[in-house]
Amino acid sequence: DVARPDSLAARLRPGDHVGIGGMRFGYAPPPGTAHHLLVGDRCALPAVAAIVEALPHTARIEAVLQGDAPELIPAHPGLSITWVPDDDAALETARTAMAAAPEAHGWAAGEASLARALAPVVAQPIAFWERGRGSDERDAAAHARYRAARAAGRDVFDPVVAQALD
Repeated sequence: DVARPDSLAARLRPGDHVGIGGMRFGYAPPPGTAHHLLVGDRCALPAVAAIVEALPHTARIEAVLQGDAPELIPAHPGLSITWVPDDDAALETARTAMAAAPEAHGWAAGEASLARALAPVVAQPIAFWERGRGSDERDAAAHARYRAARAAGRDVFDPVVAQALD
């Protein structure tokens, strides 16, 4: 992006202020959470790995993950992984796990339909991608929904509104 004539770097002038951001850490359980449920499809495995690595060794972690790539997930003394073949199995396994341990803080990431289906089950559903749509198309549609909501006076920072717009 830096080499393009219309890039931000090409428009900067001496004295301009810029900020640089890296990956966002998207997992924020309430303080003192001891039990975690992480649900993800194959695209979510790097995020799950980062979360597992960041949690204290005293944490109890149940992971429901699609695929079979244990080499991608770091070792953790409190980690138990259930590998599932598809979204339906992930949803059913996550529902069962949350019913058995309602105190657990739930996080899920993956394809948009999986994230929507898990919204009633986990506290933090995140849609990484959507079948049949490129990320540019999906982002443009989401941006249009947010603009329309703001124009209608809705508080897009309200978590309930934001989730409905996603």
